[in-house]
Parts: sequence; structure tokens; C-alpha cells
Amino acid sequence: PNGDATAAPTATAAATATASATPTKAPATATPTKTPTAKPTATPTAKPTATATPTVKPAATAEPDDDDKEITAPKTKLKSVKNKKSRKILVKWTKKKKVDGYQVQCCTNSAFKGSKKKKYATKKKSSLIITGLTKNRTYYVRVRTFVYDKNKKKVYSKWSNKKKVKITK
Repeated sequence: PNGDATAAPTATAAATATASATPTKAPATATPTKTPTAKPTATPTAKPTATATPTVKPAATAEPDDDDKEITAPKTKLKSVKNKKSRKILVKWTKKKKVDGYQVQCCTNSAFKGSKKKKYATKKKSSLIITGLTKNRTYYVRVRTFVYDKNKKKVYSKWSNKKKVKITK
């Protein structure tokens, strides 16, 4: 009986020792340790690629048309300005290809300010007569070409050199 009694306290002591050992290990495993863990990164994991969203370009805007080019008219030269009979001026200029017509301007001011006459000539002509001028006055004349754009508006060239003539007849 004594052996049993001593065995029992020893077993109890062993049980107590085992029980006391378990609680010391339990708090160590129960509380999380501060070991480095994998944290999510700030960059997204899936990035959109250029092939994921294809762009479709319409064929009409991809290639420039001939109509979209800027239209310019070639500049012409004023050949001569002569006083003809009864207050008239004969104006001659060099003929240009690929034009729709010519505009001739006549004015008493060399800077072409104030009142002036504007006359139009077809592309087939290379001269024009301006009438209704005042005798004993000096007139300045210049000419330019024009072409029509796709909207049927006139596109003018730069003015030619100017020439002066005095009406004496």
C-alpha cells in the first residue's frame, strides 16, 4: 500500500510536472511570434498589356487623301501695263498652268488702299482691258492667280509685282 501511495504521488508529481511543462510551451505556441511574413506588394499582380486592348483605326483616317492637301495657286508675273485710247489700260501677264483664273487689281494708291477696281479673267486669257479710268491720273496695277478648293472657294496666290501707268489718252 505504501508503494502504491508513493507511486501515486510520484505519478501525480509526474503528471503535475507534465502538466506544468505543457502550460509553459502552450503560451509560446499560442502567441504569434514576430517573424517576417509575406506582405502584399503595392504593385498589382496583373498589368494590362497592349495586346489585351487592341485599337482599330478606320481606313479613311489612316491614310491622307489628296483632298486633304493644302491647295496653293502659282504666282504669276505682270508683263506690261499700257495706256490705250479713251481712258483704258491693257494689262498683260504670264499665263500659268493649273489655275482657274486671274484677278487684276487697279488703284490710284501705290499701297492699294482706298478705292480700287477688281477684274477677273478666265484661265485661258493672259490679258485684260480695264476701262472707266480718269485722265491725267497715275494708276497702279497688279495681278494674282486663283484656284478653287474642294469647297468651291477661291484660293489666291500672292500678288505679282506692281506696275504704274499714267492715263494720257
